Amino acid sequence: MKFIKYIASFVIITALILIFWYAARPIFKKSGGWFEKISADYLEYAETFSAKDKLLSSAMSHYIYGCILENENFFEKSLDEFKEAEKLDPSNSQVHTKLGALYVILSRSDEAIKEFNLAKKLAPEDTKINFLIALTYITQKKYTQAASLYEEIVKKNPEDIEAIKSLADLYIMQDRLSEAALLYEKLIKIDKSRADVHFNLGIIYSKLNSMDLAVKHFEEAARLEPDYIEAYLALGIIEETRNNIPKAIKYYESALNLDPSNVKIHYKLA
Repeated sequence: MKFIKYIASFVIITALILIFWYAARPIFKKSGGWFEKISADYLEYAETFSAKDKLLSSAMSHYIYGCILENENFFEKSLDEFKEAEKLDPSNSQVHTKLGALYVILSRSDEAIKEFNLAKKLAPEDTKINFLIALTYITQKKYTQAASLYEEIVKKNPEDIEAIKSLADLYIMQDRLSEAALLYEKLIKIDKSRADVHFNLGIIYSKLNSMDLAVKHFEEAARLEPDYIEAYLALGIIEETRNNIPKAIKYYESALNLDPSNVKIHYKLA
């Protein structure tokens, strides 16, 4: 239960960070001054319409000013500018996507979903919109809807590591452990170096009472990250329940070497 709560907290926090990163994208665009960063975001937008159209040029002006305000964390004022751009250029998916991300930051998730869905209709090939909708559902704790969108993403991009990992985490939160295990196993085939994935597999297999598989993955997590204290503790607990005390002591001692002041480990070794 603690593991599922930990995964849930991690997934929600990650979702908020990713949405904020999208909304504040100009900050990360280039290493130069703020004007270069805003300009880079503007150029991406400018490619979506003809510069000759005066109406759309006006929309572009609101978009640029919205980016400047957003860069200074004036999110409400920035939102107003993007709304003006939306009125003048309602068929531009990027404006709707930007509005959606800002609505999430302002804790207006239902409006965010509406904007993201409009963007999706206008640009069905843009997979990042599905990501943003799924992340918004996660912030609302609507895990079934989020999982459906990630399934759609994984179907289109079978080797998208982050989508697979996110979907596996959502399956855990829904107690769909066997399905989560299959996705994590798929992840390992793509990237064998993920200690966190091996650890999560260890937890899942222990919950499914497949202890040999659990040990295998906990050991691999510890091999990939020698300071992975939770992996040593998990191995110690499994060997203790198997009444294999010498092995349990060995794993607890490895954990204690990493955290000498840990009272729980001292208690285990007492």
